[in-house]
Amino acid sequence: MNTPVLFREDLDLKRFMTQYSQDSNTEYNLYAVIVHYGSTVFSGHYVAFVKIEDVWWLFDDTECVEVDSSLVLKQNAYMLFYQKKCK
Repeated sequence: MNTPVLFREDLDLKRFMTQYSQDSNTEYNLYAVIVHYGSTVFSGHYVAFVKIEDVWWLFDDTECVEVDSSLVLKQNAYMLFYQKKCK
């Protein structure tokens, strides 16, 4: 599957919550993205983008490079990791 999915650094799930939910904190921040480069799940290469103290890093085998958030948001993400915002 190679369908682009748009994602943001912030995510608010309020509109998806039931009206009976006891949780008023529905906001999340993106902190990691896994990307697969390759044509099939059986071949290719995985890299990780991780946000550490408001700085995005690209982890690629033995290399770790600081990157801009705009590069992260342009990726064809395989997996997104969000963390609930502290209130």
